[in-house]
Amino acid sequence: MKFKYWLTSLTDISNAKKKLLHDCSITAEKLFFMPKNELFDILFFTDDDRKIILESRASYDVEKEWILFQQKDIGFVTMEDEAYPDKHFTFKVNARRARKNYPLESMEINAQLGERILNAFPETRVDVHKPEVVINV
Repeated sequence: MKFKYWLTSLTDISNAKKKLLHDCSITAEKLFFMPKNELFDILFFTDDDRKIILESRASYDVEKEWILFQQKDIGFVTMEDEAYPDKHFTFKVNARRARKNYPLESMEINAQLGERILNAFPETRVDVHKPEVVINV
């Protein structure tokens, strides 16, 4: 997932080309570690695309950026803790992405955020049909 997050940060490469990568079974991780000469095998990439990828790989700290990304939801869990002192309720996470090039799909966001809430508050339960609380993201 952290490499998918890196790929979405490359805003100068079109979403259409990113979809082509996916269609060609070239994962973001594979692209990140792909030898420079193999980038020329990806025929829909321009020289500018290759330059963007190479420069990004040289300067992008995947681990650091992924940790920063994951820390963003800590504030959300704290907010939920304050909003619901009694944690005995059912909930559903309902994510909608404004940016479709975001590294996670809506269902993945729902699952990951739901998992974090369940880990933080084990007395809560997921109910996707009739939840007491709907968390819109």
